[in-house]
Amino acid sequence: MSCSVLCVDDDPLFGLVVDRIFLNLSQNVDVIPKTSSKEALHYLKNLDEYSFPKAIVLDINLSKANAFEFLHHMDENKHPEIPIFLISSSPFPEDKKKADQNSSIKEIFKKPFSVTHAQTILETIEG
Repeated sequence: MSCSVLCVDDDPLFGLVVDRIFLNLSQNVDVIPKTSSKEALHYLKNLDEYSFPKAIVLDINLSKANAFEFLHHMDENKHPEIPIFLISSSPFPEDKKKADQNSSIKEIFKKPFSVTHAQTILETIEG
């Protein structure tokens, strides 16, 4: 069964790295890269309830809107709860506190994205 992971990071190369790592672990995961929260929200808005990604890899420090603003917009638009994996080059303690207040956020990873991170996501989406 094929599933998708939405990857939101303003660096397009990051999406390629995430895609390659998942490809090496599983042929059943399609990575959907988006380079802004606006682009990702637009993508989600146009999906039906059966097409939503199984997980989202989300950079905390997006250039136009941070991860928590993105999550606020998801809640406003009543998107289904999707497991969120935040990623950052330098996570701050405040980010951890905010993340703990949102049940969708499963973990905060430190960049660079790794095989271990992808395995954690796969374990979550495969149940």
